Amino acid sequence: GTANGMLVFDTPFRPISTVNRSVAFTGIKKNEKQSLSRTVTEIDMYPSDTSLEIQFSSLDLPESKGITYSYRIDGEDESWNITPQGSVRYSNLKPGQYVFRVRSTNSDNSWSSLENTLDITVHPPVYQTFWFWLLIVAVIFSYIVYMGQRKIVAQRRNQQYLADQVKEKTASLTKAM
Repeated sequence: GTANGMLVFDTPFRPISTVNRSVAFTGIKKNEKQSLSRTVTEIDMYPSDTSLEIQFSSLDLPESKGITYSYRIDGEDESWNITPQGSVRYSNLKPGQYVFRVRSTNSDNSWSSLENTLDITVHPPVYQTFWFWLLIVAVIFSYIVYMGQRKIVAQRRNQQYLADQVKEKTASLTKAM
C-alpha cells in the first residue's frame, strides 16, 4: 500500500504502443564470421563471400516479444518476407547493387513506417569484369598484329632471298655465255 491507498499492479495488462519503432542492425556475418561496425550502412561482398547473415532488432525493448519483422532486398526479393526472428540469411547473391530493407511491427501489430536500410555491393569475380574482357581483347588484338607483322617480315626475307637467287643465276648465266 501507499499513503494514498492501495496500489495494484496488473501483470497481464500492457499498454498498446502506437509509436513507430525503428529497427537496428545488431550483427552482420559474412561466411559465418562476424563483421559489424557501430554505424554500418553498407557492405561490400566479394566472390569469396558466399553467405551473408544480417541480424536486427526492434528498438521497442519493453515489447520485444511478439514483434514481427518484414524484410526484402530490392532487386532480389519480389515482395516483403515476414519473420518473427531477428535475422535473415542470403547465399550466392549475384553481382550487383542491392538495398536491404527491414521494418517491424509495433506491439499493436501494425507495421512501423520506419525502416532501416543497408546498401549491399556484390563485386563480380575478376573474369566477369569489363577490365578483364578489355584486357583479353587487347591481348588477342596484339597477338593478331604480332603474327601479321611476323608474316610480313618472313615474306620480305623470302622475296629478298629469291631476288638474290635470281641475281646469282643471272650472273652465272651471263658468265657462261
